Amino acid sequence: MDNLVEETPAKPPSLFSFAGFRNLWIGQLISQFGDVLHGLVFLWMILDVTKDPRQMGIVGAFEALPAIVFAVHAGVWADRHDRKAILIWTDWFAAVLVIGFAFLVLWIKVPSLPVVCLFAFALKSMTAFAAPARGAAIPNLVPSERLLQANALNATLQNVMPLIGNALSAMVLQVIFSLSRTLTYFVTFVFNGLTFIVSALFMLRLPSLVPERHDERQSAWNEMKEGIRFVRGEPVLTVAITLSLMLNFFVAPFMPSMVMITKQRFAGTPSMLAFLEMGFFVGMALGAVILSKIRIRRVGVAFSVSLTFAALMFIPMGYTYDPKVFWTANFLCGICIPPAAIPMNTLTQLRTPDALRGRVNSVTSMSSMLIMPIGYALSGILLARLGITGTFWFMTVGLGLAPLFGLLHREFRGAVLEGTGEAS
Repeated sequence: MDNLVEETPAKPPSLFSFAGFRNLWIGQLISQFGDVLHGLVFLWMILDVTKDPRQMGIVGAFEALPAIVFAVHAGVWADRHDRKAILIWTDWFAAVLVIGFAFLVLWIKVPSLPVVCLFAFALKSMTAFAAPARGAAIPNLVPSERLLQANALNATLQNVMPLIGNALSAMVLQVIFSLSRTLTYFVTFVFNGLTFIVSALFMLRLPSLVPERHDERQSAWNEMKEGIRFVRGEPVLTVAITLSLMLNFFVAPFMPSMVMITKQRFAGTPSMLAFLEMGFFVGMALGAVILSKIRIRRVGVAFSVSLTFAALMFIPMGYTYDPKVFWTANFLCGICIPPAAIPMNTLTQLRTPDALRGRVNSVTSMSSMLIMPIGYALSGILLARLGITGTFWFMTVGLGLAPLFGLLHREFRGAVLEGTGEAS
């Protein structure tokens, strides 16, 4: 009779039961919380001091350069060395840079443009080395059948903290900004430095993440070429990287444009900028939650269609003089991103051997960021020549058309995500 009793299937364990994934997520979540405040206030400081949107474009270009300059070495390092150690040391160095810059701002009030550009380049250099190591680490911290869920959860919760950060900054920064602009910049940058320190403490709790290598080391460039050859042999990845390059070029003017809208159309402060940015993170978080409950198999189609819908949301943003309308459009844009990015990222992780993951992540990052300095520099010119509405039309047309080219590629259009199990 006992054999006739049907056993209830065991509920899969929570992703947080995997200690490595839990610590990586918490550390990066805290760090990203500080990054949100830093990013908003940093751009505001540049425009506030220079009164010139082109200066934002120049600084943005310097922020994008490290992904190109260090792409080869960052990817190779992630495939040569313990990825845990890379994550720890990049957090420590970032903390020193940001806190040092905070005291510099407090001391001299108005840093020169070369100093700001040098700081932006140095800080993003830490990100350039950390990103390939972090992306390569995740598949080693959860079972392969839970990878899509892990990526969705990672995206969900990494957007919840920026959401909280924007909500808090909308209240707290308003008070501090009204008292002292210099104090606002100082407090924000110091806080961001402290989040890097906390993140490093969580990275210390990760297991060893030494890559699975069996070959002898070659020169950094030869090893990077091995990663490039792998990507070129995967047509779906090649198309995805090409589309990402185009998309990053067209989306580059968004943040400078939002800063301009906040100051000129809405007569706002950093707190309103935080409120507007919060809409995107609410949408991203909701989109990731929805994705964790459904299963997307045709990742190429999802990538192209979702990003085209996201582009359409830029039209009302370019015309509105109502912050609520802008917030809503930004929210809807955010919802469209997870169905495009997360399945494609998961497909890339599953198709890439562990020994190559750092380099493939670096190739992807380098290709995506290759065009960003040009896009950032162009953003200042677009805002000066075309104005806010014209710049948003530039982004709408580019972001709307680029993903559709992916549907013309048979293998990309037919790319299917298998082996990740049903979302729970």
